[in-house]
Amino acid sequence: MQASFLTILAGLGVTCFLIPACGRSSSETPPQAVNESSPEGKLLLTLPRAREADEAVAVRITVGTMAKGARIIVKTAEGDVVGAVAPFGVLPGRKAGSFMVPVPVAAVKDGKVSLQLEVEESTAGKTRAPTKAEVEAANLELMPVSGTPE
Repeated sequence: MQASFLTILAGLGVTCFLIPACGRSSSETPPQAVNESSPEGKLLLTLPRAREADEAVAVRITVGTMAKGARIIVKTAEGDVVGAVAPFGVLPGRKAGSFMVPVPVAAVKDGKVSLQLEVEESTAGKTRAPTKAEVEAANLELMPVSGTPE
């Protein structure tokens, strides 16, 4: 049900700002290492396997501690915003958890996805690359959908 909703939102061009990862906390889903990352927040992630026609792609971002009001903006390699993670209600010093952001099928090339992560703090208004404490892990997941995600 949630996967179908994500596909509909992605198909309509709606940016998903906060999608908790199926109610799981970061302690229930062990963080996986990012395949390749750079200090500028660029990621190169590999699909766990070949995507089927009835599957959508999403990136699971495991978020650690962040400043109050900060959010993580997720962009494609071309600079198109695909979503953002905006944790709220997290106590200071606590980890925010895992969040899913749908990835457009067009962003998948040869089983890999290039993404750019940026942190935008509410006070500064400027963006910067996330620290390892802010983004602990990121990995791609395939989700079944009804109909085709294209």
